Amino acid sequence: MSWEALLDALGKRGPTHGFSSVDSTNTQAMRLAVAGAPSGTLVVADRQEEGRGRAGRSWYSPPGCHLYLSVIWRPPWSVMQAPQATLEVAVIVARWLEKEAGVRPQVKWPNDVLIGGRKCCGILTELRADSARVDALIIGIGVNILPFPEETPLEIRALATSVADESSRDVSRAELAGTLADSLAGGYAEMVQRGGFDRRAWLNYSCTVGSRVRVHPPGGAAFDALAVDVSPTGVLLVDRGDGRREEVIAGDVIPRGES
Repeated sequence: MSWEALLDALGKRGPTHGFSSVDSTNTQAMRLAVAGAPSGTLVVADRQEEGRGRAGRSWYSPPGCHLYLSVIWRPPWSVMQAPQATLEVAVIVARWLEKEAGVRPQVKWPNDVLIGGRKCCGILTELRADSARVDALIIGIGVNILPFPEETPLEIRALATSVADESSRDVSRAELAGTLADSLAGGYAEMVQRGGFDRRAWLNYSCTVGSRVRVHPPGGAAFDALAVDVSPTGVLLVDRGDGRREEVIAGDVIPRGES
């Protein structure tokens, strides 16, 4: 289906701002949030010129094949609760992929969704706060939907996969965009009612907990550990080998064996 069909599918779900090309859907969504856009507003692009991942990394965003979507959420939360939204979205995306594509995804702390051990989706949450309360969460979701174009860099092909490459079903970018929007709306309502992320579901999909990992904390030295749990607030708990649990609040957590 065409880009126009994708826009039509999302437009039926609520306020939608579509761009054939944009700097970043998160950047546009933040501008809309500052201007007062309501919770549930969607921003989608066929192509991003400055797509962003965590820690300032770029997100490869070619046109015509993948889904680049941001949603504005305004939960009645404190700033300390905000990181849980990333884990909740990972669960929402995993459930959506399982239902719509018939695959068994896994979530990697804190913001990746994998299929067959390869990255299919990345999530970037950005915060706008009023004092100690959340004013808006900007949830950026990049999902690899169709096979990568030939010009895709080899380093991306080596680590990533797409829904079409992993599913035995016919894949429509427009139809998947619509069902993802539905899943996000329903998941948001459940998250707010629950008061936090669905920890049990996250653990069910996790490929991090129970694995040996290398932790790269911001500004600190990397270390190896066993990922043993995730807290009710979304913090990863690791054991360096002495039996004591240590909190990992931020940083990269890479399974041993990956570069």
